Amino acid sequence: MTVSTTNFSDRLARIERTRASHAGSFALHVGEAEVYVKSLEALRPREGGARRLMRNALYPLSFVMAFGLGALALPISTAIRARLVPFPAAAEAPTGDAPLILAMVLGMMVSFVLTQAFRLRAKELALAQSAGVWAALCLMHNLAFWLPDLSATLFTPEWVALQTHIAQPDTFMFRGLIFAI
Repeated sequence: MTVSTTNFSDRLARIERTRASHAGSFALHVGEAEVYVKSLEALRPREGGARRLMRNALYPLSFVMAFGLGALALPISTAIRARLVPFPAAAEAPTGDAPLILAMVLGMMVSFVLTQAFRLRAKELALAQSAGVWAALCLMHNLAFWLPDLSATLFTPEWVALQTHIAQPDTFMFRGLIFAI
């Protein structure tokens, strides 16, 4: 056992000098050498108060954006579906929940693709997107009454004829139940 030739206060002064020069670092003892490494928190840039305040203030806006993205997904999926598979004639309007479920599933799929494109990966935003798809599903038939020419261009004249046959203007429609707005 060796006796240290330096006194205790000299050792403390050396440790304090080392600590000041390696703030935010950890000392790893590799063999006889000391290696200083920084933690992940120390490597991240410090977030200022204004940036944190802005991020927190915009957080509720992300729910509104997710709802809008979900509401936009259903018209996009309907337009794609109209180009791939023709809609039935107004006289042969489908009954039951199959068209509703198909529209909801396709809307959710397009919503998922839009989520990846806009990098909205937060899990809590998925519910807002689903609510947007559902709201668009219940209200989109109104486009056939409000903007028939644009709807015929976007979706097809068959879709407009089908919607005007099965629905009424200015209504909320779900599973065949129609509610006035």
